Amino acid sequence: MRVYISGPVTDATPEQLENFALCEEDVQGNGHTPVNPLTIVGDYAEMLGIASDDVAHEEAMRLCIGALLTCDMVHLLPGIEYSEGALLEMAVAQAVGMEVEEWSR
Repeated sequence: MRVYISGPVTDATPEQLENFALCEEDVQGNGHTPVNPLTIVGDYAEMLGIASDDVAHEEAMRLCIGALLTCDMVHLLPGIEYSEGALLEMAVAQAVGMEVEEWSR
């Protein structure tokens, strides 16, 4: 099962960013394949030879929504209520009938 990790990225605290890695470990530990938007955007930026922070928000969202649609379920990290991107990811997942669940440490 592919599990998309959704959470706040823009203006995220170090703890919020760490949650992506912790959730990724949990997903792998449960025998599933994590899909981490930080990795997606980071790999894209590396391919372009730029910093992840230099990828436009709209471009990052296009990449992430595309990746989300390849997944079977979504884990929502704490703080999504403050993130337009994460709320959009949640809405898309719900609209296409994916299982969506909250994740916590």
